[in-house]
Order: sequence, then C-alpha cells, then structure tokens
Amino acid sequence: MEQMETMQEKHEIIGDVGGPGLAIGVELVKNRETKEPAVEETKQTITMALERGVIVGTTWYGEGNVIKIKPPLTITEDEIHQALSILEECISKVT
Repeated sequence: MEQMETMQEKHEIIGDVGGPGLAIGVELVKNRETKEPAVEETKQTITMALERGVIVGTTWYGEGNVIKIKPPLTITEDEIHQALSILEECISKVT
C-alpha cells in the first residue's frame, strides 16, 4: 500500500487506492474532484501491463475504471515492487 499511495500522490489519474490485504483496487479518474472515470486509460494500462508480464484485472461492473491487483500469496516483496513499478510506468504512459 505504501508504494501505491506514493504513486497516487504522483499521478493525478489515480483517484483512490484501497482494499483488504493483497487484493488492491486502483481507481483511475480523469478528474479527482468530479471522479469522472478514466475507462479508456484503464484499458490501455491493463493492456500495456500484460504486454510487460504483469497480469491485473478490472471491474466488469460499474464503469470499468478500477484496476484489480490480486497477486498470489506466494509473491515475494521484490516481485511486488517490480510489478508495481511496471504498473506505474504503464500509468505514466497513458497520462
């Protein structure tokens, strides 16, 4: 969560971050005040992350602007940092 909160501070497109344990949701918005969903940017981010070897999902209900991160329980701390770094690079490219 620390790394995700740092990303949120750096990237205006990240509206909200949260979740229980390792299951984290990252909401992408066009505007933090209006919370207008950034649906296309979410799709692009997920596609780029997959191309780089990071598998994340999205919500199929609501607007479809939440990236779902659900790593296996066997993931190492180094793997977490690497995956989140790749995810941040992808978010940077779509904004």
